[in-house]
Amino acid sequence: MKILVTGATGQLARSLMERAAAVPGIAVEGLGRPVFDLEQPGTVHAAFGRERPDVVVNSAAYTMVDQAESDPA
Repeated sequence: MKILVTGATGQLARSLMERAAAVPGIAVEGLGRPVFDLEQPGTVHAAFGRERPDVVVNSAAYTMVDQAESDPA
């Protein structure tokens, strides 16, 4: 089984990839910006075509809570 984890540089993604890599039969690939950018749909389509994952875990997140409250856009 091949798992694609987005947001590869984040804490959650790193932990998921570390744990998944220790399981026999699991191949895990982590991708993040600019190679996999949810604001650039072409990068998403290209990554899915290239990686052909069985499962995708989206761990990408916006974590600047204070800024998010003052800038809803």
